[in-house]
Amino acid sequence: MNKHAWSLALVLVLGSSVANDNITEWLLVKREPAAAFQLPIPATVYEHSHHGELRGLKVINAVGDPVPLRLTLMEDEQQSSTAQITLPVFQINQSVQVPERSQQTRTTWAGDAQSYQVTTTETVKKYIQHQEKTASNQLLFDATDLRGGHLDHLLLDWQFDEPGNRVFTVWLEGSQDLLNWQTLKHQQKLVEVNTGSQVLLENTVPISGPAHGYYRMTFLQHPVPHLKKVTAVMTRKSHIKRPLQWREINTLATEVTPENTHRVTWDHGGHFPVEQVQVEFDYPNVFAEVVLFSRPNEKQSWRRLASDRIYHVGQGEVAIKKNQLTIASNTDRFWRMDISAPISSPWVHGVRLAWRGHWLEFLAQGKGPFKIQMHPGVLAPHPPPDWYHQIPQALRDQMFSDKIALQLPKFKPVAQNKEESPPVAWHQVVFWLVLAASLLFLFWMAKNLIKDSEK
Repeated sequence: MNKHAWSLALVLVLGSSVANDNITEWLLVKREPAAAFQLPIPATVYEHSHHGELRGLKVINAVGDPVPLRLTLMEDEQQSSTAQITLPVFQINQSVQVPERSQQTRTTWAGDAQSYQVTTTETVKKYIQHQEKTASNQLLFDATDLRGGHLDHLLLDWQFDEPGNRVFTVWLEGSQDLLNWQTLKHQQKLVEVNTGSQVLLENTVPISGPAHGYYRMTFLQHPVPHLKKVTAVMTRKSHIKRPLQWREINTLATEVTPENTHRVTWDHGGHFPVEQVQVEFDYPNVFAEVVLFSRPNEKQSWRRLASDRIYHVGQGEVAIKKNQLTIASNTDRFWRMDISAPISSPWVHGVRLAWRGHWLEFLAQGKGPFKIQMHPGVLAPHPPPDWYHQIPQALRDQMFSDKIALQLPKFKPVAQNKEESPPVAWHQVVFWLVLAASLLFLFWMAKNLIKDSEK
């Protein structure tokens, strides 16, 4: 019996070695040594994945040990531009206020204080009313060119008559007409400190809001500096750059249902995180209702994802076209699109899908070369990357290198005008040979067991 048991174990080992041939792996080529690496996962890995979260993906070192890794979806990048505009500085003259009467005190030679009231004469009043003054601690900025924009902050360049270290505050107001003022900053601190080895300068007044036509700044302490330059830093309209990659679907299956609905189905060829679906058609002046479905495999039921209208109306520069559907991230492999339009002929000739890739970060644990492996039978989710969060932030920003790439397999070009037989799938041949040998061996072992029992 021991002899038969060892033979059966040998058959199982051989069978398992053939099954391991289904593991797909890619060599990682590094261009410089580093403690950790990061790279975007290419499309070929998704084509061999068996789960939307890339479950079963491993990175191994030269001896086959898995190394710590971290997978993250690529994030949107918000792009914006700034502009710096110098603002003119000016002051407004103010009329001197003339009191009608004033209370004064007179002291006699004997030391007695006598209070009396003085009335301003008309001659003095007319003379003073023609005099104007400007507030020495108050400056205005002309920002009429900024109206309608978004002002991020004001940048001040000042100079004092006497050198020294100073901390002072200002009061900032905004107006559109120089009459009605709105307080923006009640006490904004400004600093100029020279320690000898370095200069600490806080000369920014944050605004972060719609630009006013005019600004009024009042210095709340003396001495008041001379403002050499006032710069408005504007933030231009920002836009979001999405790291999406487009994938063409070359093979479409089309049919017309009894309800006169054009049904288009396709196999995406992998589990890609899809966010947009684009319908390619060249049929002018058409409106159509589109319903999008998906499912992870052919045994599951279709799941409705979205519905929208696509159209192409007009010609030339006045034409408008909408042929794109935006959906929540979906990693299903099989897709279906039902299109309702009063058109009997096939008019959809292509589909494009936009997908968001992952970043792969891993620790270069052990010796290289390193490889990416995709194990089809592993469906457990990746463990939390605790190793990543244990690394200090300052070290994390420096230790990951992108000087590494996945080496794609090289294929020999097929010579034209020559008929060649398809390559032999040797792993399948070995599998069937081992399976046949196993069945024959089991048959022989059962026959021997029967003979032994009859004795």
